[in-house]
Amino acid sequence: MKLITEVSNIRSINDRLFTKNVQNGHITSWTYNVKSPYSLMIQKNREKQELVIEFTGKILLDKYPNLIGLDNIRLCLENINDLNICSLNIDGILCKSYITKCDVAVDVSYDQLGRLHSCLNDNINNHKKYMCKQIGNNLEITNCVKTKNLKSRMIIYDKFKEVGRPEYKEFLNYITNKDELLNYFRGKIRFELNLNSMLLIRNYLGIDNTSINSVLSSTNNPFMHFFTKILINETYETNTIENLRDYERWLLIESCQHDLSKVETVVRRYTSPKASVKQRMAPYYKLLQTSDTGSIRVYDELKSILT
Repeated sequence: MKLITEVSNIRSINDRLFTKNVQNGHITSWTYNVKSPYSLMIQKNREKQELVIEFTGKILLDKYPNLIGLDNIRLCLENINDLNICSLNIDGILCKSYITKCDVAVDVSYDQLGRLHSCLNDNINNHKKYMCKQIGNNLEITNCVKTKNLKSRMIIYDKFKEVGRPEYKEFLNYITNKDELLNYFRGKIRFELNLNSMLLIRNYLGIDNTSINSVLSSTNNPFMHFFTKILINETYETNTIENLRDYERWLLIESCQHDLSKVETVVRRYTSPKASVKQRMAPYYKLLQTSDTGSIRVYDELKSILT
């Protein structure tokens, strides 16, 4: 989470720990930046007269599984004050600040992460607009846009495996009962939606402004907002191939190893650029959905675990 507030909400900066930015012999800003045991950046900007604070859920320490919310945002700022690197006016920050980017996350019990990747790829409604790929053990879905403030990304990963990685070792040393924390994440996957602009935050959370209170009080479901945009959610009855055209389509699906992104590439190659790709691909989606290949209706499954 990255928030911006009035510069008067910070005082008593530890000069030994903050880096000074000097221009033309004048200090323009002071910056504190660490990556471990948690990510934390604090910048007092004299020129812009603003205070920027950026941190992740790890700042909650023992409360890390709870994720950042309206009920613990004060604890996040209190934990920063406890570092004795500066003094934050917590009431002032909570009263008047706005969030410029944030990661929205939820942890759910789910043991089919491997299957989910192929099913998501099969159900994306336009592979030119949305890309689904596997990076290590993580699934990543991005919208393929060039405009930075419109680019959103969903990452789905095994949270238990992540907290067991070497880079978490120092963080876990700060936890009172690390076994309890590890057991909490056992069997859970995390859906993490990166919203890197105020426009995306407003759109996905259904709010008019990005004040701390508005963002953390939102009752919208940004995950299903994301999946509703990118996935097929039609329901088809189980069916069999009944005509030559569908048989030809099925042969193409099989030649592409049931990967609809590859099918879409072929369809685009042999159809007019002006043709509706969504309409052209609809019969292929239906065939794969109604086949006995084991493909799940992923939209319905995601809806059941995320709502």
